[in-house]
Amino acid sequence: MSFELLRSLYGGRGTNADLVRSEDLARLHIDTPLESYVPALVERGLDVVLTGSPGDGKSHAVRLLQGQGKLQRAVVEFDLSARDSREVAEAWANAARAGKPFVLCGNEGPLVDLLRLAESVPTLTARASELKLQVGRLTVARREELPPPPSLAALIDLADRSLLVEANIERALTRVCDYSFLPAQLGLRASQTSAGRNILLLAGSPLARQRFARLLALAGRRRGGHFTFRQLWQAIAFALTGGKAPTTLSAELYAGEVGLGTYPLDFLVKRNGTGPLIEAVRELADPAAVTDPDVDERLWASGVVGLGQPDNEAPTDVPSQLWDNGDHVGALRTHEQLKRYVALTHPEGEALLARMTGECALASSYNDDALLKMALEGLRRLYTPPGADEALPPWLLSGLPLWIGHSYADTPPFRRPHVAAGCRAQYEFSVLRPARAPWLDGMLGPLPDEAWILHEPSGAMLRLDPDLVAALARSPHTVGPLPLPERVSRFLARIAGWEEANPAERAGSTGFAIISRPRGELVAHGNISDSATGGAAYV
Repeated sequence: MSFELLRSLYGGRGTNADLVRSEDLARLHIDTPLESYVPALVERGLDVVLTGSPGDGKSHAVRLLQGQGKLQRAVVEFDLSARDSREVAEAWANAARAGKPFVLCGNEGPLVDLLRLAESVPTLTARASELKLQVGRLTVARREELPPPPSLAALIDLADRSLLVEANIERALTRVCDYSFLPAQLGLRASQTSAGRNILLLAGSPLARQRFARLLALAGRRRGGHFTFRQLWQAIAFALTGGKAPTTLSAELYAGEVGLGTYPLDFLVKRNGTGPLIEAVRELADPAAVTDPDVDERLWASGVVGLGQPDNEAPTDVPSQLWDNGDHVGALRTHEQLKRYVALTHPEGEALLARMTGECALASSYNDDALLKMALEGLRRLYTPPGADEALPPWLLSGLPLWIGHSYADTPPFRRPHVAAGCRAQYEFSVLRPARAPWLDGMLGPLPDEAWILHEPSGAMLRLDPDLVAALARSPHTVGPLPLPERVSRFLARIAGWEEANPAERAGSTGFAIISRPRGELVAHGNISDSATGGAAYV
């Protein structure tokens, strides 16, 4: 049954706390500070609400704690969506009158409805009001927006939790990389299948577990956003099993199809794998996409043997031999798969992982001054690429020109003419970093790897998630068309709108420029002179 549990994690069923046995919940549990924090709040007499996205592990954590006897003082409601909100409010009010803490799991939408209802119940008014102040404000860009510390009820938003920490992933691997998770239906042959080989590979190699965890964590950081408890297990299960049933594994074994293409990283990058974290690894953390001339040459010429380290478990295929035999597609595919194997298990793999990490541009890679400088330069270069600066007026190369390209025509923004009628100076902008409620510090893992550029006079903000940071870091070093993120257009439009509504903020004489499209030809440029009567002259 253990292999079926492992395989079911790919589809998400195995992480649904309502559908699996309590002993299986315990086997899949990943210890985090949350499991100590919730009982501590209950002991202090506070109500506790766990919210987040589906699959974040809300009911999983609460069922586990209840099974361990750590919530005996509390009245527990596992799923707000399973009952009418009025019934839940009544149960909550009864718990409050009895002096018992109330522990609730619920997604944000139903929770907001419940709090609106609870505010009209005298016993719950203060608790509901306190929780409403916490919804959506536990991790913010502006520290002053954080709510006050809870005194009656504490909200824990698991959508703010980062599980993609290497230690968490390694702990998860040790849970399922065990003999008990081999496909028992196949008897002694189980360990010879691809799934059995992968489970035992990671069970027996702390180095492989550590590198696998590094790759998953790197993929998550580079993609940005939130990954749920369910999505982490989905990626681990697919890496180990490929989602294959025991009958499929047996057929592959008989056909001699176990080998290259069936190792953990090979499964993760295959196109048939679905899931946010699987897709992030495929697009952003595939070791085969990293260029290392020395490793590449030796792998091509001699396979893993060419790296000079004995490895009895290594695949024996040699790309150059396949190429010489006319199998060009197979040679290239084998070379990629050998690099993934080396990245996971071989001493030379450290160089590949280090190169991947070094090429990763994230907000945390910069201090505030460097991030602001890089972002403003990147924003400028989305519109005017390097290579023809001598033809541009100097003001287009400093501060932030306010490029606007609104049109009713059905034309993509990157193909529209754009006009800049002014530029805001760099000193008007600052960097904001995420801030978390102090009482949750250390409970939910690292903060999101993102930042915001704030235009202080107007209040306009631009969120710098990993995708945008990477695009802005790249734009000063490329020419030719680039996608124009909609959020960038909205950011510039907001500042331009503020400037138009506050004419006193404009200088007496500013420049204008017209380009045929972002990164296109400079059509015209000149100066705008504002008159005392509110008009303007374009010179």
